[in-house]
Amino acid sequence: MKQIIKFLAIAVVMLAFAGTVKAQTATATSSAAAVIIAPLSITNTAGLHFGTIMRSGTAGTVTIAPDGTRSDDGGGGVTLSALAPVHSAATFDVEGEDGRTVTITLPGTITITNLAADDMDVDTFVSDPDAANPVTLTGAATVLRVGATLNVGANQPSGEYTGTFNVSVNYN
Repeated sequence: MKQIIKFLAIAVVMLAFAGTVKAQTATATSSAAAVIIAPLSITNTAGLHFGTIMRSGTAGTVTIAPDGTRSDDGGGGVTLSALAPVHSAATFDVEGEDGRTVTITLPGTITITNLAADDMDVDTFVSDPDAANPVTLTGAATVLRVGATLNVGANQPSGEYTGTFNVSVNYN
């Protein structure tokens, strides 16, 4: 019985010194935010057309600048004609959040083909605004104009040549 009393006495002393133990809690506050912007879109409003070209026995090139002007390489491989259809740069409307910047990606080389499966390469794509620099969107739509160079082979077969190419824009 002495041991039980001794045990109870020790238990009472331990409980007296135990007290209440609390877990430590720390709290911090953070902000929460979001920015909503208009979706980015690009719409083709005019196609790239090199116009009517007369071939020769020598290869040549025809270039359409972003402003729509047309030139040949001056080597006699092609003769530019004023016959319809007329030449034009490709035109795109780029829409997005006013004041945001976008990058423009132009194709490298594409191929245009006629019904007889003859083809020509189109390369050296250029744009205004310049695709090498980010473009800041202004107003409802930013107009993007695209030109390129057509490589005409020696004795290129007659025909109407067509093809497609992609231009993309991305927010920075």
